[in-house]
Amino acid sequence: MPPKQYLKIARFQKAIETIENNQFIQWSGVAMDSGFYDQAHFINNFKEFSGFTPNEYIKRKASTLNYVPVN
Repeated sequence: MPPKQYLKIARFQKAIETIENNQFIQWSGVAMDSGFYDQAHFINNFKEFSGFTPNEYIKRKASTLNYVPVN
């Protein structure tokens, strides 16, 4: 796996962890805390891995930790 792909996966996993651990979500904060350089980069990468925007993910996610619905 190329280093760039590994970093994309690590940032996505960090974003999921941040979302799961917070009741109130500020997307710009999630993006910065997860290592994305801006919110648009975060949304595009999130959609690449899950098939959903972060807001769609919140609406579809189950209460099971580490369960990521994919489209």
